[in-house]
Amino acid sequence: MEVDSAKPTLPTGGQIVRLYQPRPLARAFAVVHEQRLRYVARRRQWMAWDGTRWRPDDTGLALDLAGELCRTAADVAATEMPEKLGLRVVERLGAPTASAAVERLARTDRLLAASPEQFDAEPDLLNTPAGILDTRTGDVTPHRPEAYMTRIAAVAPADPGTPCPLWSGWLDRIAGGDADLLFYLQRVAGWALAGRDPGPALGFLSADDRRFFTSLLAHLGALADAAAPPACGDDPDFADRLEAEYPAILRWAVEGCLAWRRVGLAPPPAARAAAERRRAAEDATGRWIEESTDKSPGAWASAGALYAAWQDWAERAGVDPGSRKRFSQALEARGFAPKRRRTGQRGFAGLALRQAQGNLRPADPSSVIGEWTEPLG
Repeated sequence: MEVDSAKPTLPTGGQIVRLYQPRPLARAFAVVHEQRLRYVARRRQWMAWDGTRWRPDDTGLALDLAGELCRTAADVAATEMPEKLGLRVVERLGAPTASAAVERLARTDRLLAASPEQFDAEPDLLNTPAGILDTRTGDVTPHRPEAYMTRIAAVAPADPGTPCPLWSGWLDRIAGGDADLLFYLQRVAGWALAGRDPGPALGFLSADDRRFFTSLLAHLGALADAAAPPACGDDPDFADRLEAEYPAILRWAVEGCLAWRRVGLAPPPAARAAAERRRAAEDATGRWIEESTDKSPGAWASAGALYAAWQDWAERAGVDPGSRKRFSQALEARGFAPKRRRTGQRGFAGLALRQAQGNLRPADPSSVIGEWTEPLG
């Protein structure tokens, strides 16, 4: 009997069934969702592309998509297979274990595999709602999965030249109206936008101003998932009122980044001198604590008495004592917690002025040094 070579040989039932096994389905899953999913084995975590960035899949999307593929395969089996065999395949693919097996096998497919180092690996790229901003050139390109970005700026940058009067006023205050310092702060902002740590470059600012500046930049740019900026000095609503200027502030920072790439950080003399004075004052505060105070868990001294003693010491040492607020921040930075007595008097626990020193300004002795007669809490 002659065989018609032009007629295709139909696969047997067993061969057809094998096409609907978990492993080939897992491969089909990887091909279909290559642009949408990644599995990071080291973290045991699926990452899902949302059109602008990669997010951890904490909703079970991968498993749901595996179930969707199994249902599609079951529909095909029901129409293309002999009835009995098709029913068996449909029943198998409809079981929860089928989609779980496909999802589990897809984790090892090279099309979907990713390492933690692939994500956010390029500090010079800033993801924004308008696209990916290259901080080296200022160009914006469309969002793309292969950039492996998980962060996104709070806003897109405004058009060049967009004013931000609140922000400009605040900068003018902390820079004392110095044009060189203002331009330097803009370059530092650009430095931060490109993923660098701005902290060391801001040593001339007070701790509060430095914290507000860096947290706002983190919120706007490189660390967009950071917490919102803290309150600014004595104006707790300033950060909220500033929100309308976020796009213009981001544009200001982008221009600062381009300026930093042209001329470098190049701190002006005023910034260097102010930072040196602050470092000297901080070092002097440590010397004053060692020379003029006793540290004890049960001790307490009023904030006013401590500052008065510090002023006397600093003036004799030729050191700028700074403001009372800055002095209190320096004590807190050294681990001395502010505590208020039941009388309402503010002070610091764990620290007492030495009674033997002769350089104290007149003060109520009870406010200069005292032992707690009640629990610190």
